[in-house]
Parts: sequence; structure tokens; C-alpha cells
Amino acid sequence: MAQGEGTAKPDFRNGFPMGDVPDGGMVLGQADGEDVILVRRGRDLFAIGAYCTHYHGPLADGLLVGEEVRCPWHHACFSLRTGEALRAPALDPVTCWRVERVSDRVFVREKCAQPVPKPAISPRNSRSLPPSVVIVGGGGAGLAAADMLRREGYDGALTMISADDSASLAQPQTTGFHCDPLSITSTGGLTSFSVRACLRLTSSSGASSWRMGRRMDLERS
Repeated sequence: MAQGEGTAKPDFRNGFPMGDVPDGGMVLGQADGEDVILVRRGRDLFAIGAYCTHYHGPLADGLLVGEEVRCPWHHACFSLRTGEALRAPALDPVTCWRVERVSDRVFVREKCAQPVPKPAISPRNSRSLPPSVVIVGGGGAGLAAADMLRREGYDGALTMISADDSASLAQPQTTGFHCDPLSITSTGGLTSFSVRACLRLTSSSGASSWRMGRRMDLERS
């Protein structure tokens, strides 16, 4: 539960009473000047960054489901164990800290390493996968689809078709983008991925057009 406005946040580096962390509850505090939520699930204790990486929603006001916390604003979901963003619209992980219990007090220690991306799918297992994937739509859902494909190890070509003028409109509050007419690269660490972006494309566009059936042909004038 989040503290009220103006309430001093406890410094978890100095220890916090175990009895004040309810089972299935959250406590908002700090570690090294950063806001942290301390979470208890039975005998397990977790400490993660206090704000969603999508629009900075307060995770202390969110919902705990198993070993996940869900943002109260747009329902992004994060792993309590690794900080990984498990559900859109968030793409980047939150920070995790190691937690140690000493007698009847809980201490938040050093930051944990971020989870590493899954390796690319092996050639043996990739035979049934298409060599390329086209994502129709450049909004947040399209970007989340591209992100998940890369996170699951798909290393084939990805093309995103959008009527937008700028691919950066797809996710305005994630880590920044570098855009040119034919590529997007997110610079968010775990969620770094490359996508060929075909912008300003509509079915009736005079400059460009696309047709989709069992195969897709892209034409640019």
C-alpha cells in the first residue's frame, strides 16, 4: 500500500520490521534514493522498482497475482522475481534488489542483474517457423508483438506496416527510439530489437500500397 502524500518513506537499507510487511501486501520505501516496493508472498520477499516502465504508474497501488504485480493504470505486468515485463503495454523491466531477512527485520541489499534475453531459436526448431513476419499496425500492440517475438528467440525478418508518419508514435513513453523511414531499433536493453518499418502506408495511398493474401507484396513508388 502506498504511503500518503508527505509521508516519509522508510529506508529499506536500514532494515524494516518483518511484521510490518503483510503476507500478500506491499510497502513503499526507498533504497539508495530510489523508490522501491517491498512485497511478501508467504516466506518469500521481493523488492522491485516502484514505478511501471510504461507511463510511470505507481506499482504500490497495483494488484498482486501470484508472483506478479500488475500496474493499476494500464495493466502492464511484471515478475516479482526478475522484474521482467510480462505483459504489454510495458516492454522494459523494472529493477530488482536482493532481499535478506535478519532475525525479525528485512534488508534490501544490492541490485540484481537484469534477466538476459532468450537465445535465438535453434535451426532444428525453427524449420516450422516462417522466415519473416509482417505486423499490420504500428501502435502499441504491434510494437508489443515485435518485442515478444524477439524475446522468445525469433530472429527472422520483422516488418511493421503503419499509416503513421513516425514509428515513435507507437509507444511514446518507452525508452527512446531512433527512427528512419525503414527501421526501428528500441534502445531498452532487454527489449532491443530491429524492425523494418513501412510508414505512411494505406490501402489507397498514392505513394505506396500493400496487398495481402496468402502472401504479402509491398510496393513503394
